[in-house]
Amino acid sequence: MSKTKKNCYVAMLDVMGFKSIVESKEKIVDVYQLLARVDDANKGMYQAYKYDCFNFSDTVIITSNSDHDYDLFLISLMCSQYMRIFIESGIGINGAISKGVVIVDKEKNICFGEPISKAYQLMESSSFYGIVIDENITATNSTIQDIWAPNKKEGWKKQKCYMWQEKYEQHIEITPNNISISMDRITAELMKKRIQHIIAQSNLVTDNKIGRGMNYIINTEIILKRWYDSNGDKWGDLTSIDFDNPLQASWNNPPTQTK
Repeated sequence: MSKTKKNCYVAMLDVMGFKSIVESKEKIVDVYQLLARVDDANKGMYQAYKYDCFNFSDTVIITSNSDHDYDLFLISLMCSQYMRIFIESGIGINGAISKGVVIVDKEKNICFGEPISKAYQLMESSSFYGIVIDENITATNSTIQDIWAPNKKEGWKKQKCYMWQEKYEQHIEITPNNISISMDRITAELMKKRIQHIIAQSNLVTDNKIGRGMNYIINTEIILKRWYDSNGDKWGDLTSIDFDNPLQASWNNPPTQTK
């Protein structure tokens, strides 16, 4: 029987700008190849780990094996593969991680449960490139940080998020009780280049109007500036967005306090 009921972590990721992607046969092929590349990378790293991954058009759903703290760390690393490979290819991704009981049937390509709905709601409420962590998740690890991030309904608020400022070396040792992994911080200079690459690959500004994608870029850069500045790698001026529209007056900056 292929159907499985499990209490687990659920990650939902959304490929941004999918409407413009589907209008291009070339880009559609590129996205397929990126999804296949990430899937191969995850399988190669976690051959002994039981997880399920579903791709529905522009949405990726990953369910962990259980709800152990270890599983949260592992699903965060899986998400990092998607974030890194897509963003390096000029495509933005946002998402959410929730926890609860789901029913999975890989043979029928079925996955449903309350945490999937919650992850979707969280994902839709955010407006930056990053992954929001459900408040019902109490486990913490080095991939999760408390940051000021924008919520479409509530404005800027302190949220638990998985960010993408770290890069992971291939030397990763995983046992049932422990994960040993090398993490290096991506420099602010390199991160700016990645943001510029997303802009270059996307039609985010049309007739000097700022669309949804550009707002995601602006919000992400504000978050990254605050994060890098707090860690000693100064971001500098918010100038990585290279066009003439005077945006500063429209920025809804988060509170200045850090606690």
